[in-house]
Amino acid sequence: MIGYQSTLLGRTEVAEGTMAFQFEKPNDFVFKAGQYIDLTLSDCQPGPSNGLTHTFSIASSPFDEELLVTTRIRNTVFKQAISSLPIGSRARIEGPMGSFCLHNNTARPAVFFAGGIGIAPFISMLTYATEENLRHRIVLFYVNRYRRMWHSLMRSGSWRLQIQGSALFLPSRAWPIITAGRGRLGTSARKCCSPA
Repeated sequence: MIGYQSTLLGRTEVAEGTMAFQFEKPNDFVFKAGQYIDLTLSDCQPGPSNGLTHTFSIASSPFDEELLVTTRIRNTVFKQAISSLPIGSRARIEGPMGSFCLHNNTARPAVFFAGGIGIAPFISMLTYATEENLRHRIVLFYVNRYRRMWHSLMRSGSWRLQIQGSALFLPSRAWPIITAGRGRLGTSARKCCSPA
C-alpha cells in the first residue's frame, strides 16, 4: 500500500454533528472518483503511538487541489481526535483503494441511493462527471434529516446546475417520498431511472 504525508488544511461543520475536513493533496496522489483512503492522524497522541486510523470515502474530485473527507462526529477516540486536531497537523494517507466508480457505459443510467454522510463518494463522482462533461444519465436519490447538510451540498459543487439535463438530485427527508408500497420505487421514480 502506498502511503503519503498530508496536512490538515481546514474543517467545516456541514450539519449538526457532521464535519468536512480538507487535507493537502500530495502532488503524486492520483485517485478515481468514488475511491477511499485510510487516514492516520500522526499528531494526535503524544508518545510512541502509531496514530489513529480510519477509512474515509473521498468526497472531492480527482481534479481538486485538496482531499475532502466527511464524517459524523461520534464519541470515538478517532473522531474526537480529528474534530479537535489543530489546523496544520500532519496525517498519513494510504490508498487510494476501491472500485466503486462511475461505469464507462454511457448508454446505461447511473442510479445512486445515498443517505446522510453516505453521499461522499457520489459528490466525488458527480463533480468529476461535470468537470469531464461525461454523458452519463445520473440519478441520485438522497435522504438526509438535516436541511443544513442539503444546503452545504448544494453550495459545495457546481455539478447540480451544470448537469441538470443528465442528473436528477432528489433531496428528501424520508424514504416514503421516493418509494411506494413495500419499499419499491414508485412509477415516477422508475421512469426517471430508465434510459431516455
